[in-house]
Amino acid sequence: PPVVEHPAAAPAPTHDAAQVFSIYSDAYTSTVARVTGGWGQSTTEEEVELAAGDKAFYYTNCNYLGWEFNGSTTIGDMTAYPKLHLDIYVAEAASIQFTPIWGGEALKDYALQAGWNAIDINLVTEFVGINLTNIIQVKWANMPATCYIDNVYFYGESTDVENITVENTATKVIENGQLIIIRNGVKFDATGKMMK
Repeated sequence: PPVVEHPAAAPAPTHDAAQVFSIYSDAYTSTVARVTGGWGQSTTEEEVELAAGDKAFYYTNCNYLGWEFNGSTTIGDMTAYPKLHLDIYVAEAASIQFTPIWGGEALKDYALQAGWNAIDINLVTEFVGINLTNIIQVKWANMPATCYIDNVYFYGESTDVENITVENTATKVIENGQLIIIRNGVKFDATGKMMK
């Protein structure tokens, strides 16, 4: 067979590991049993190493693809992880359809540029009616003939407070049973996070 020149690895994920529920990524630990479903697709899957310790799935003869989790049972309650990230590499501009499967599904189109594409999906707004407690599979359709997929994970918003310090001169008040700190006319919650 011809030698395939694989691309460089996808950019390293930057989401806080404490806010990530990983499906497939070398950057995060996954507790999910993932298999490619036998759905009669022509797509073939091969795991390849794109950099030292950095693997991705290489897909050829693609039409559609399904990943099944934990024997097609729920991966758990994803309400704390309402967003999904995935990296897809294509050699030339194309498009792909994607949907989680939760007892329902709704394929959405995503445009792809040549190279690695970082796709971040707000599952609640993109898939109206999604049951985040019953995600059992994900599916891609209308795929480019060849592509790479890496760093597939659910994530939530970080609650970390960066570079915010409440000085001793701040005013502390209780509003609606919640401690509010006011400094220079700006309100902060008890953790030091700026309030809107």
